[in-house]
Amino acid sequence: MVDQSATDGVRYSVEGPVARVTIDRPARLNALDRRAVADLADAFDRASADNDVRVVVLTGSGERAFSVGADLKDLAGAAAEDVDDNPRARGIRLFEAILLTEKPTIAAINGLALGVGCEVALACDMRLAADDASLGLPEAKLGLAAMFGSIALPRLLPPAIAARMLFTGESISASEALRWGLVNDVTPRELLSGAVDELALAVARNAPLSLARFKNVWRQTHGLSYLDALRLDVSPDPFISADRLEGMRAFLEKRPPRWIGR
Repeated sequence: MVDQSATDGVRYSVEGPVARVTIDRPARLNALDRRAVADLADAFDRASADNDVRVVVLTGSGERAFSVGADLKDLAGAAAEDVDDNPRARGIRLFEAILLTEKPTIAAINGLALGVGCEVALACDMRLAADDASLGLPEAKLGLAAMFGSIALPRLLPPAIAARMLFTGESISASEALRWGLVNDVTPRELLSGAVDELALAVARNAPLSLARFKNVWRQTHGLSYLDALRLDVSPDPFISADRLEGMRAFLEKRPPRWIGR
């Protein structure tokens, strides 16, 4: 069964255990206007609340761009019309929706990933890139903030590399991103979709409570000492779940487990 919906800027579909969120504004190189930002956040909320979804894949429509960032024409129009607009609040809503999604998230970077387009990829748990993709935060050249990127890059990259990207606004190639561990893998463009599907299904085969716990432990213990992190009470608890018993039975019976998520 395939569940599909679309707005003017975002497509959402679920096939089996995989939810696919696609930024769908190819004529604008998938630049995110205000409506698309809101719809993108809603899509991640929807995936997080769907018990049948085990993993979320985010990508861009077309062959040129994952997303080139904020739609500056839309932002300029809002400013000229004196619209009551709060881009910072809108950005916080989007990045919280991605970070708080209880399912593992994968960004399939199929082209240019710039500005907020790069940032939404950084907010995902894993990133696969086409070999001709590039990532960058050009906000310093535009008088903008890179609100999430300025937090995420210094955590994901060596400090000097993060500083170079932020302070110069220059992009890096997919191969350089792989060298610094910013992406999991780089594939020829024509193989990207297959590689993403393979990774998504490898994740989706595993116990949903374990996956949710890994995400919560990862997010909640960042920066803590080992002892403080070990003592932190993080939910859900797979140790008291029916899936724990099912996992052991399936292993002993040499069959695939039938997870129920509780």
